[in-house]
Amino acid sequence: MSFVYESNDSSMVDAIMTRGGFSYRAAEVILEQEQETAEQTQEPIELDPVALRGMWAEYKTVKELAEDLGYEEHIVLMDGEFDPEETLENIEYHEGRTIIRVSDDGPFLVRDGA
Repeated sequence: MSFVYESNDSSMVDAIMTRGGFSYRAAEVILEQEQETAEQTQEPIELDPVALRGMWAEYKTVKELAEDLGYEEHIVLMDGEFDPEETLENIEYHEGRTIIRVSDDGPFLVRDGA
C-alpha cells in the first residue's frame, strides 16, 4: 500500500476528527477516500489532519452545503418545499462536484476541487 501515516487507522481517524474538526464518521470516510486515492495513483500520500480541513468540507444539511458553496441557484423546491435529493443531484450535475453522503441523512462531505 502506498498510503503513508505513522499510526493505526483508529488513531488517524481520531486525529482527523480532533485536529481537522470533523465528526467521527466523516473522519472515517475521509481516511477511506484518501487511502483509495493513494491506491489508485500508486503515489504515497502523507496525511496532515489540519491540511485535510482545507481539502474537505463537512456540511450537516444539503441546504447548508448549497448556500455555503454559493449554489443557491441549484436549490430545488418540490411543491414549495426544499427537496434535498434533487438539490444534491443538481449540484453534482451542474457543478461537477462529488458529494459524499456520510450517512443516510447527512452529514455530507465535499472535497475541494473534486
